[in-house]
Amino acid sequence: MLSYLRTGPESGTWEVAWVSGYCMLTRRTAFESVGGFDEDFFLYFEDVDLCARMRGEGWVVALVRDSVARHIESTSTRAVGKERLYRHGMCVYFSKHKGRQSRFWSSVLQRMPL
Repeated sequence: MLSYLRTGPESGTWEVAWVSGYCMLTRRTAFESVGGFDEDFFLYFEDVDLCARMRGEGWVVALVRDSVARHIESTSTRAVGKERLYRHGMCVYFSKHKGRQSRFWSSVLQRMPL
C-alpha cells in the first residue's frame, strides 16, 4: 500500500467525505432517502455525488479500515476513452455541488481537447 494513503487509524471506522463506488456498502434507507444514483452521471463521480447527497441528509460516510477490496481499474472504459468519461463526470459533479467559479472552470475543462 502507498504510504500517503495511511493517514488515519489502522483499524475500525473513519469518517470520510466519500468512498469509491466499486466497494461501497450502504444502508438501503440511506440510498433511497437521496433517490439513489443520479442518472446524470454515467461513470465517474457518481459515487462522490451519492456520498455528498447522503452526508447532506445527515448520514455518515465512513471507511472501514480493516476491509480489503481489489479493483482492476479501467478495464471497461479504456476502449471508449476513460479520460473523456472521467472529465464528464467531474464536470457534472462540479455543476451540481460547487459554486459559480467551479462551474465555469468545469465547463472550460469540458471543452478542452483530450
